[in-house]
Amino acid sequence: MEPMVAAGAYATVVGLICNYRAESKNKASLDDFMHWLEVHGHNESKDLIESNYKTTISIKALLNQKSEIFTERFNQIDLILAKISSQVEGLDSLAEAIYPESRLSDQALKILSELDESGSSHFYILESADQPPLIDFCVGKGMYCDEERFMEADIESLVSAGFLTLRYNRGQQYYITREAVDYLKVIRERDKL
Repeated sequence: MEPMVAAGAYATVVGLICNYRAESKNKASLDDFMHWLEVHGHNESKDLIESNYKTTISIKALLNQKSEIFTERFNQIDLILAKISSQVEGLDSLAEAIYPESRLSDQALKILSELDESGSSHFYILESADQPPLIDFCVGKGMYCDEERFMEADIESLVSAGFLTLRYNRGQQYYITREAVDYLKVIRERDKL
């Protein structure tokens, strides 16, 4: 399947699942969803879902989730897509209009980029009484933030976007994710143009 077609089909199915869950509230089964698709004239999407066993099983699992968990996960996906879109020319203004908080700050991007370029998988924050906090990449490299007072908020925005994961191992350690590396590739390609 062509990448544009696959992306469109994925977005359509996700949107339809969200619409169905919003309308059906507690009643959410695969059979009801398939009937809902038919009633609402989405026969092409229904056929696409029925033609792929993995898709059917995945949708069934999603529909079986509690409403709060389902909503939380799709809100996360929505925000992550908005953050990625905010860095793509042509989609950036749309993403920022719908989600003003979707744009990562320059400092957040710098933290992510420097972590990636360091080759390290993670960092932690070294604090001392007589110096600003140091982001230590654990490979003999580190960085100080230009806007120290926003450092925590910027790191939290990277965690909420799914670009860093927070683990506790003798303190807080932030690990880069594959999504972050892919995101940085998109930004670096854009900046070459």
